[in-house]
Amino acid sequence: MAVALVSVAASSWASPPARSWSLTNLVKVARHRYPAYVGIRAVGLTNSGAVYWTAYRQYTDGKTLEVFRWKSGRLSDLGSPGPGLGVYAVNGRGQFVVETMPPPVPTGPVSSGVIPWPDIHAYLWQQGKLTPLGSLGGSHTFAQAINDRGQVVGSSDLSKSARVPLHAFLWQNGKMTDLGTLGGSYSEPTAINDRGQIIGTSLTASRRLHGFIWEHGKMTDLGTLGGSETRPVALNEHGQVIGQSTTPNGTAHHFDDGVAFVWQNGKMTRLPTLDLHGYPGMSPRSVPSAINDRGEIVGISETSDAAGRAFLWQDGRMVDLGTLGGRSSHAAAIDDRGDVVGWSDTKLVPWTAEQAPRPRPVLWQDGVKVELPVDYPSPTEATTITPSGNEILGAGGWPPHQALLWIRS
Repeated sequence: MAVALVSVAASSWASPPARSWSLTNLVKVARHRYPAYVGIRAVGLTNSGAVYWTAYRQYTDGKTLEVFRWKSGRLSDLGSPGPGLGVYAVNGRGQFVVETMPPPVPTGPVSSGVIPWPDIHAYLWQQGKLTPLGSLGGSHTFAQAINDRGQVVGSSDLSKSARVPLHAFLWQNGKMTDLGTLGGSYSEPTAINDRGQIIGTSLTASRRLHGFIWEHGKMTDLGTLGGSETRPVALNEHGQVIGQSTTPNGTAHHFDDGVAFVWQNGKMTRLPTLDLHGYPGMSPRSVPSAINDRGEIVGISETSDAAGRAFLWQDGRMVDLGTLGGRSSHAAAIDDRGDVVGWSDTKLVPWTAEQAPRPRPVLWQDGVKVELPVDYPSPTEATTITPSGNEILGAGGWPPHQALLWIRS
């Protein structure tokens, strides 16, 4: 497939005022109503615009999380799945993937010389009911993702013996199915779409780590771009997969010099990188972040010193999305209309500056950069956008400790 690079002039990416977006600081909302709660963490933004997050009560033993939902301006306390359980994912039906939280690593001496590690179990939690997912025969089950049909993917060991490798599984209707491997001893899922297609990584018979797509009971090797390993990142509802692959000229087992790909109908296509003149470091690599149902891909074209530019790949062209005047930008998500969200540096200032104005949340829409409003000067990122483009979820602070929701007015 022929591809073309498109460099967009900075003057065409003016930054108009973000008056069309309203901002809600969800941490402030939560603490206004529940002032004793701490450790607030966003779990997910659903396609309908509902945001779910978890928090601890301040003066407890720190083991019991409660779950909250914010939708249409209304905050709801959904209760807790139980002590010692963490919430890792949620779907549009309000079904949660829940997993045993491992205890802190002991800081003192351990008499046996081996740090004890308890069994890890995964559950489906919905309407206050906790359903164990079971296992593939071992003591540990790790849940990874859930789709809107209630299908859960994760990994589990096959027996209770030590050093037993994990296999990817699909759980649905109370039954767990071993997805198998690509000939090796290990497999792990990355994501599942609403068609039940699953992507992940697996060892091959030659002990190479390859990406796979699983559907209708069959695991298919995604292949490579001439290197030895691939790593899928995401897929859309049409079964198009994006990820990274090593190349013949790169380090055999290192994705720092890997390149982005899109896989569809059995064929892997390499995505180009942006021509980053003036950026230090080696030749840039491409790191994809997300793909929408139109097959448009966003990510970052990055140099070896972690500087880079957000890109949009559409119609066989790589578009440089530019920055808000700084050195680097990152595209994190894209909706089904082609609107892109992420973050960008602004003017160059020392990271130690108290009011450092970077990075800032940004929306790229119809060839225009919009800096989303914030209510404090800390570094802020936009991370997720709904398919309709009407809601954007982000995080702020350093490290991130604020959950922010932008809604289109």
